[in-house]
Amino acid sequence: MNKFELLFTIFLYGISFSNSLTTFFSILLMASANTTPLVELSTAITLLIKLSSKNHHIWRTQITHLLQAYGLYGYVTLDISCPPPTVGDGDIAIVNPTYNRWKCQDHYVFLTFLGSCGSHTQIVMTSATSSTTYWTRLNKHYANQSRTLMTMILLLLLLMA
Repeated sequence: MNKFELLFTIFLYGISFSNSLTTFFSILLMASANTTPLVELSTAITLLIKLSSKNHHIWRTQITHLLQAYGLYGYVTLDISCPPPTVGDGDIAIVNPTYNRWKCQDHYVFLTFLGSCGSHTQIVMTSATSSTTYWTRLNKHYANQSRTLMTMILLLLLLMA
């Protein structure tokens, strides 16, 4: 949302500039502070390994480093928390531009996950609504499979001894 759209939104909601100058300027400052572009990751170029049931650990290492390199890892760990959807004091509330920006960036992270997974994993994870949910479900799902595989290998080694 640019400054003109923000002004128009404020006008539409009937905010009186004389009575709410503090709110107006704090919202305007917040909107202008978000001028850095959103990060769109191209998984076809940056991720060589697609997630499958056999390579979760390698995939997780790859995706973690990619997200950290772009400053996006906090979206999956919630270190970069979602701001409130509206701002304002009292009866005056408008859409928070930082909320919309956060949601857009979270969707780009989510799309990065979708692009870095095989089709079987994509189908399993389509009900996730945020990158954090996707990340948590994937790690839980594949951690359980890894433990089962390690237990089976240990049992086979014990039987062979």
